[in-house]
Amino acid sequence: MIRRDLIESVLLQSIPRSAFSISQQDSQNGLWTSIEPTNVRAARLSVCLNHYGNCDILFGRAFARELELSESVLLLALASAVIQGRFTEDIWSVGKTTLYSKSVIQLDDNHAVVRSGIPLPYPWGWKHAYRYEPY
Repeated sequence: MIRRDLIESVLLQSIPRSAFSISQQDSQNGLWTSIEPTNVRAARLSVCLNHYGNCDILFGRAFARELELSESVLLLALASAVIQGRFTEDIWSVGKTTLYSKSVIQLDDNHAVVRSGIPLPYPWGWKHAYRYEPY
């Protein structure tokens, strides 16, 4: 079962406290917990247990997914891979407008891919590749 302190109590115990900072922010959907790495090339994690009985997660710049509260094993696997730097993103954007993104998290047995936007043949100059590092 996903609970508010799951990532803190399970995953972050093995990482030095100087490698990240934690902040919380209240929103209309619920309380967001954000984990900001001190390594600027590592991906940020944000988790929200919303008022609708689901868990929203955001990783890096474009990875967003909603999980059921019973999917704690999947949440821990995704977060662990992000913390270990097994996460890449390709984002096509113009200015601050994201047109399309592809996020890939390498899990132990396979990988999770999340695509967002309309996949068109965008110019290669609009593509930004992010290869995240461990915390």
